[in-house]
Amino acid sequence: MVSLSYTVLFSLVVSLVVASHKGQGSMRKRHVQAGCKAGGSQVSTSGLPTQSNALLADASKPPTHTSGLPTQTSGLPTQASGKPSQTSNSTQPSSQPTPTGGKYQLVDHYQGQDFMNEALWSYFTGTDLTNGIVDYVSQATADSQGMVHVQNGAAVLSVNNKTDLPLNTRRQSVRLTSTKTYNAGLVIADIAAMPVGCSLWPAFWSFNLEKWPIAGEIDVIEGVNKQTTNEMTLHTGPQCTLDKSASFSGNVLSTDCETTSTSNTGCGISDPDPSSYGQGFNDNGGGVYARLWDKDGIRIWFFARPSIPQDISSGNPDPSSWPAPNAFWSTSTCDVATHFYDHSLVIDTTLCGDWAGAVYGNSGCPGTCAQAVADASNFDHAYWMINSISTYE
Repeated sequence: MVSLSYTVLFSLVVSLVVASHKGQGSMRKRHVQAGCKAGGSQVSTSGLPTQSNALLADASKPPTHTSGLPTQTSGLPTQASGKPSQTSNSTQPSSQPTPTGGKYQLVDHYQGQDFMNEALWSYFTGTDLTNGIVDYVSQATADSQGMVHVQNGAAVLSVNNKTDLPLNTRRQSVRLTSTKTYNAGLVIADIAAMPVGCSLWPAFWSFNLEKWPIAGEIDVIEGVNKQTTNEMTLHTGPQCTLDKSASFSGNVLSTDCETTSTSNTGCGISDPDPSSYGQGFNDNGGGVYARLWDKDGIRIWFFARPSIPQDISSGNPDPSSWPAPNAFWSTSTCDVATHFYDHSLVIDTTLCGDWAGAVYGNSGCPGTCAQAVADASNFDHAYWMINSISTYE
């Protein structure tokens, strides 16, 4: 009876959580444990006004990120000619030079204008259920405000930095979700720059929109404010834990992956490499994140720009030749086939909220998180610059 009661109770809790998140999905990793709540300056965004078009029309500010962006594209496949236009409804991503063969075969290669093609990447619109002071806008709005564009073949996805805002007004940002879902396989993300600065909470992750957290969530890149190292995390239903004895180079943050029992902290691993996240990542020209999901578990690697393996650059990735992963969740303590399926890829940047806002007071950032959001100059470097995202099976 105890087991049955727990199962019924868990099912009820999960049903309520999923229902409240449907359409937006997971809350992702939220460090909202008692210590963080007490030490931070979490900002409530209930009833906040959205950013108005009148405010955006202010031409006294320079245009969004069109100068000073890194142009690092060495070792990358050349963007194919005939790429879809920004308003294209093509359901096929850009082509890539045909690899010479290997264990993993290319399935999809997203590059440049692909990230502005809503047949490939949908733009979530509305407020952030993680209480961010952010207004996620449509592709059309993001385009009209200069928040999304292509530079040197790379997709630039920005937070709006055109004008200062009244305190507690939501600032415009973007959240992209792949229209295609993926299961086991290899994902390689070549990123030249990521958003950095106070109040920022960028993430590259995947989840099942309709069945979170039962179908799992994988956070590949995530951090907040002035954080200098990346955190990689799984969020699941019950009976999934991190095996600390597995071979990986990162530092264990927590071992219980179950969402309800950990206040959605999940089971996380931190990469000690200062070039894995934030300003250190950008100063080094970015790098490549690789995520392998197979019968053995889920692994994540980070390769700084100077250390990208040749097999990745040539389009013939061979994880068996790479060093130990930065993170590894072994199927020995978490049945990957049961806990993870039908994932969409997600790229977003939220502001403040349940993590960045909660720990803002201890982040070394000035003032309050809400004040940081109001200051447009705080977002001059709040952009993703994505060379490509490739999937293999």
